Amino acid sequence: MYIATGAAESTEVEIKTAFNRVGLDKYITGYFCKSNIGIEKGTTAFLSCILAKLGKQPNQVTMVGDSLKKDIEPAQLLGINTVWFSNDKTSELNNSVRIISSLKELCQLSQCPIFD
Repeated sequence: MYIATGAAESTEVEIKTAFNRVGLDKYITGYFCKSNIGIEKGTTAFLSCILAKLGKQPNQVTMVGDSLKKDIEPAQLLGINTVWFSNDKTSELNNSVRIISSLKELCQLSQCPIFD
């Protein structure tokens, strides 16, 4: 699992430290942010750079995000699998994105082929 954050003023070390403080760092393989990518989050260029660094094709990764505009829409434009973390279950987006409202639901999706 990687973190792709829009924290424009934070360095990768600062972001790692924040995840360490709450005990989540052990689940994270790496961090992508403006300071180490050179591109702001919310664009296909940001995600394309991450894909290149990981050596992955869009259909091999899944973007889980809470922002429709900055996470889900750019990922879908590239053909990345998407999971929207939102309480807005009324917007099914034509069934083009899975919507979850808790991390427990994300764990249940791990049995889905997009998480293989």
